[in-house]
Amino acid sequence: MVQMIWGKMIREISKKIVLALIGGMILLPFLCQELSWTRDEEINTEIKKIMIYIERYNPQMAKSLRFQVAQEIYRTAVRDSNLTIPLLCALITHESARTWDPEIISPAGAVGLMQVLPSTAREVLLSSFSHQEREKRSEDLSNIVLHQILSDPISNIRIGSRYLSYLIDRNGFIQGLIAYYMGESKMKILVEVMGERFPLEAERYLSSLYELYKDIS
Repeated sequence: MVQMIWGKMIREISKKIVLALIGGMILLPFLCQELSWTRDEEINTEIKKIMIYIERYNPQMAKSLRFQVAQEIYRTAVRDSNLTIPLLCALITHESARTWDPEIISPAGAVGLMQVLPSTAREVLLSSFSHQEREKRSEDLSNIVLHQILSDPISNIRIGSRYLSYLIDRNGFIQGLIAYYMGESKMKILVEVMGERFPLEAERYLSSLYELYKDIS
């Protein structure tokens, strides 16, 4: 059932990857100059759509901040071929309990728009360093510092989306989403035990994301 529900989204993301490759390898060198103004207009249109979506859930968010958040979501979707604007907006809406509050904290200690745990943020921030450098820099990333970083919505989206993209690359689309929700280790145990079936909690999470995804697509 989950595979059928999410089939459309997976196909759209796959189509995005193919079009990006075609554009980069064949079309872009010939069209970049002629279409540059159109591209800017398209970008502005997409960012405005995201801003309107954010305002629906958090009308108190300052317009300047809404613009920055929308811009970051757009950039992330362009950068990461396995992420899309509707997916990121749906996930943020769900994770933030439909508040889009940059400072929201869950009972488990997850912070911000994408509800990132400080421990997860630490791993993401240190992932590009060598083992020796990781130990040195880890001392600077106390939970207080990580909480401050994650309370900034732009940093939160960058860290959360990087982690989500990594999980999808590593586990596949659906299992990557479930891993984001309940943790990669727990997800793998469930896969070993239950195979293609997932517990009701995970099914509800995926269904909620899908409904929110359709709402912005």
